[in-house]
Amino acid sequence: MKILFALNLLILIAAVILGDIVFGACAFIGLSGFAIDVLNRKVSSITTVPTH
Repeated sequence: MKILFALNLLILIAAVILGDIVFGACAFIGLSGFAIDVLNRKVSSITTVPTH
């Protein structure tokens, strides 16, 4: 996952440098998906903790 996150950041930086909307959109979608995945993991880890 960290490699994919780094690749998405590189694509986003390249899109900004090149001024390419398509690359920027792809990188934004990838980073959004990564953020949603991280949030889902945090929520699922909180809800699966057994209460005493």
